[in-house]
Amino acid sequence: MKQVFPDMYCWSVFNEDRQIDFNGHLWVREEGNVLFDPVPMIESDLAQLDRLGGAAWIVLTNRDHEREAGAFRGAHRRPGDRPRGRRRLPGRERRPRRR
Repeated sequence: MKQVFPDMYCWSVFNEDRQIDFNGHLWVREEGNVLFDPVPMIESDLAQLDRLGGAAWIVLTNRDHEREAGAFRGAHRRPGDRPRGRRRLPGRERRPRRR
């Protein structure tokens, strides 16, 4: 991972189909680290994540970003932290199901 600010890291993975880099971000905080839209990590990045304290929370900015979130749940959370349920942003109504 690259440190882009004192408390923020990022890493990338190239997507062959779309010919673009997908990026994940880590916000390091005393209250618990936060992963934003995590993409696959190489072993050295996983080791760095563990050294930085793992991740207490995962934030997904859209449903397409769930692709790698499951790999980070559990394995990289600190003991005692528990995942939160999905939450809607204020002002966002639930979409009706298609039939």
